[in-house]
Amino acid sequence: MEHLQYPIGKFARPTEFSEAAAAEWMESIRHAPMSLRALVSKLSPEQLVQSYRPDGWSIQTIVHHLADMHMNAFLRCKLALSEENPVVMVVPEGAFATLPDASTSIADSLNILDGVHARWSVLFQSLSGEQWNRGFVHPVSQRVLSLHVTLAMYAWHGKHHIEHIKLALANPA
Repeated sequence: MEHLQYPIGKFARPTEFSEAAAAEWMESIRHAPMSLRALVSKLSPEQLVQSYRPDGWSIQTIVHHLADMHMNAFLRCKLALSEENPVVMVVPEGAFATLPDASTSIADSLNILDGVHARWSVLFQSLSGEQWNRGFVHPVSQRVLSLHVTLAMYAWHGKHHIEHIKLALANPA
């Protein structure tokens, strides 16, 4: 079951900043919307409700989740660059997945991801030296998440859920 839950493995938090790693993660951020769109844009309504594991989210829900979480993370990054270690809000992702907009067409969420990732890429490309160490405080862990850790986390997050979609298409639950 863990392979279905974490098909690319659990997130490995980087311990230090590396320009080479950051470049790889930025590439993932830049290309995630295109990879996702290529995977889901021609799916039938029946395929969109397929899940990757029993009691897992549907493909449609995953696409909306990615838009919700990546919009939020983009804004967290902007806050980290605008304020000194702002405390951010917890996002109730499970509750978000049950709201009425989570059952709508995925087209709007794909468009959101295109725009957010384009702007996020510009923002990350503009960072230098110490800016990568700026961050925000997560209210649950009370830890500061730096921008380089946030970049790594959301590069992983996109790949993680794209792999969930591939699993759902290959072997629906």
